[in-house]
Amino acid sequence: MPTLHPLYAALALFSSVALVVGQGATQGTDPIDLVARAEGFFAKGAKEDAILMLWDAVEQLGSRTEQPASAAGLKAALGLLRANDSLHEERLATLLAQARAQTDLAMVYRGKKWFRSATEHLDLADQLDAKAGQKERAQLARANPTYVEPSISEPRGYSLLKRLETVRAEGPWREVGDTLECGSHPARTPWYEWTVDARHADCELALEFCSSDPKVGHDCSLLVGVDSGGASYQFIAAYYAESGRYDLVLYEHKDKQARLLGSALVGSLPAGDGFHRLSLRVNGTSLRAQLDAAPPVEVTVPAAPRGRFAIAVGIDNQDSAPITIRNFQLRPWPLPTEEEQRANRHAEAQKRIAEAIDGASLLIARKENEAAALRLRVARNDAARLLPGVLRDNLIKSIEEMLVRADPLDARCKKVGQEGVRALVGVADRYAAAGHLRAALHIVQQAARIDAEACAPRLQAAQQAVASLQKQEDR
Repeated sequence: MPTLHPLYAALALFSSVALVVGQGATQGTDPIDLVARAEGFFAKGAKEDAILMLWDAVEQLGSRTEQPASAAGLKAALGLLRANDSLHEERLATLLAQARAQTDLAMVYRGKKWFRSATEHLDLADQLDAKAGQKERAQLARANPTYVEPSISEPRGYSLLKRLETVRAEGPWREVGDTLECGSHPARTPWYEWTVDARHADCELALEFCSSDPKVGHDCSLLVGVDSGGASYQFIAAYYAESGRYDLVLYEHKDKQARLLGSALVGSLPAGDGFHRLSLRVNGTSLRAQLDAAPPVEVTVPAAPRGRFAIAVGIDNQDSAPITIRNFQLRPWPLPTEEEQRANRHAEAQKRIAEAIDGASLLIARKENEAAALRLRVARNDAARLLPGVLRDNLIKSIEEMLVRADPLDARCKKVGQEGVRALVGVADRYAAAGHLRAALHIVQQAARIDAEACAPRLQAAQQAVASLQKQEDR
């Protein structure tokens, strides 16, 4: 049975090639415009680009056919595909057949009152054909499922913008979703401080901040080496309305004294959605501080900073408007090599798998078999992406044995998934034989949503084929 989030994660790990369509990606483009452009591409002989545009348009328009313009656009797109794509009907029939197979599994799970499992199968059916699962979804809604996944002492979500992660949070800080808000700060008063209860080594500390009113004075700063018993360092970005510029300053704080190490003035910077990126990099005794893409402030200090790290708001010489902070992150610096990143991902996957197996074992003991099965399928997807070897084989074997205990339908789900992959890969192969390698990749990616493990070799081959084609086109 599919679990959508892990499968999308699988696609992200497997995929190194973006789906490139003609003169640019079509995501975010008006679907009616895509239909008009596709017709022009057919006329110019750019058949594959046109097909991919129409697939995108059909996916967007299919969910809003109650709107007359969308219904007309959908009809036009399907007409163009029928007239210009000899594999169109076969592709649609294959997608519909696999959507119906997933809908049948959803119906069986609904009968078992495994409503979360039924919903996930219907979600996958919708990805393949928007209409195939509509009746079953209505039946599921009438069953009024109220699924709440049990907790098995799972680790809480980690965010540097959560008060639970701080050792000090002095000032009017307020957590709002994934952001942190800080109230206005009056001049000539101690700064507001958000100090994380963790210690850094060489690193890059970064966040994004936005003022409640970008035309009035405001500031935000990052600190490293906090609570170390030695020197700490603070990088401040302060906006002054009268000059319309940011004053960037880097201070050393030691023995209750502040010493200016470096500074710069930066004119008005484009901010897109209003947020600016502030970063402070520690690399041994070298510090590099930067606001957006402005020239960095770089200094060398006597000793490598070590200690806690913090955000601060407030300066002496002006009041500061409220600000919102997001994406507060600490990452090692220099960045890990590709090999080190692969090793880290491998270790993280092993940890997730072990936690999932332990949690599923507790759930099975408590007769909460659906929740156990859902976790085990996530673990199976993770295990399939481990490096080949005895550990991978043993983990997969343990997961399969537990799935047999948790869900008697698992074997049927695997069979449906494998058959679906074979059918869609067959269609993808015919597109590839016709010279439409990007279209083939698109279909293989759809197959991977059904069974990422079974589809992995073909997905890798499709990506490599598109990468080679892209290199040829770039010459």
